Amino acid sequence: MKYYLVFLYPIIYFGLSWFLPWDAIQWDSSISVTYIFDIFFATSVYLIHKPRLTFRLTKGVMPRGLAVAATAFLSIFICLQLGLLTPFRYVDNLFIQILILAPIIEELVFRYALFEPFKLIIPNKNMLFIFNGLLFSLSHGKALTVLPTDFHSFIYFQMGYTFLLGWICSKAKFSSGSILEPILLHFTFNLIFYYSVTNYNL
Repeated sequence: MKYYLVFLYPIIYFGLSWFLPWDAIQWDSSISVTYIFDIFFATSVYLIHKPRLTFRLTKGVMPRGLAVAATAFLSIFICLQLGLLTPFRYVDNLFIQILILAPIIEELVFRYALFEPFKLIIPNKNMLFIFNGLLFSLSHGKALTVLPTDFHSFIYFQMGYTFLLGWICSKAKFSSGSILEPILLHFTFNLIFYYSVTNYNL
């Protein structure tokens, strides 16, 4: 019976992370306090379902890494060509946020807590990848409610490329059974963006 309740997990996750008054307890930093909620959410799913959490690499990591890098470079090229205003240059501790917190914590949420339980109830793996990619893309839409409208064009575009990233990371998680591959792929993508922000004022 509990597996049918899995469909409530995204509702619970987005409901709490989007609509609780986090600003009331946000510290004086752009590092969001909701990362603590993310860790709590992933831990709660582990305690309920106890899905395996493994750390290993497979041969597929190289072609997937190239696909992720190509997606990142194409996304940056489009951003620059369209002159999209991104919020990254205004983020403090960008290195910590984009290269450490995001790859680890977001992958634990989306490729573990919101992936492993759904493997049991979505038998078609391609539908599973699409569903997970959509959840990951949707999570970036929260920025539309907190950032000035100047950044909204970029956020819509970001929701597109994060769907592709989420789809690739989902395939990596399914194929390898490991959370390490999605974390490294996510890190690779963000590293390219970090370099572009710090060197080309993206």
